[in-house]
Order: sequence, then structure tokens, then C-alpha cells
Amino acid sequence: MRKRYETDEDLRNEREVAAVIERHYRLTAIKLPDHSRADFLMHRDGVAKSVIEIKCRNVSSAKYETLLLSKGKYCALLDWTNRGFKAAIVVRWTDVIGVCPIPVKHSLGTGGRTDRGDALDIESVVHIPIDCFALIPR
Repeated sequence: MRKRYETDEDLRNEREVAAVIERHYRLTAIKLPDHSRADFLMHRDGVAKSVIEIKCRNVSSAKYETLLLSKGKYCALLDWTNRGFKAAIVVRWTDVIGVCPIPVKHSLGTGGRTDRGDALDIESVVHIPIDCFALIPR
């Protein structure tokens, strides 16, 4: 089994971002189980509206032209849309929070983290243009 890198701080950061999304869109977030391949189910008055995957980045939204996302994560969000849900990737950069509905135009590549020394961190990825994100001030 692969090592789990998600920390309590990561989970706190996700919850903080989910709270911003709750306020901005007047939705309620429910944390999904790990095997769900998304972070939160968003609902209003008990009616599911969407699922979101949250990423927190330690750079400005202007640092890169695209968001790099695991192709597996992107495909998992597509699976949610195939089951009738809306899906989105939500990114907290240092300056703004961005929301991008899935599916979205993207390009394919190979990439990932190299700072952990884990060969499985390099994988097929999608590059989503930053201009596809609706921005919410932090």
C-alpha cells in the first residue's frame, strides 16, 4: 500500500477552503470518505449540488500558466460527472481561491512532485489553464 502523505494541517486547510466555498455559493460541505476520490460533497437544503476536490498551493495564481493535476484525480472527477453530479477543482493559491468546473479544456503531460523522493509521485497529469478558473478573493 502506498504511503499516505495527507497531514492534519492539509485537512485543516481543505476545511478552511471549503468554508469559503460554502459562504460564497451558499452551500454546505460534507467531507467525503477517502475512497470517494473527491474531498467534499456540496449540498443546499439536503440536495446534492456538486463534488469538489481541493488543492492548496503555496504560490501565487500568477506563478504558472496552468494548474498541474493528477490525471487520475481528473478522471475521478469526470466519473462523478458521469454519475450525474457537477464536479469542480478548487485551488487555494496565496492570493486567491479558484474554482474550475470539470470537464475543462486541458493538455496532457507527465509530472509531479520530486521533493519527497517517491517515484510514484511522477505520473500522467493534466494541465488546466489558470484562466479557466473563476477567482474568489481570499
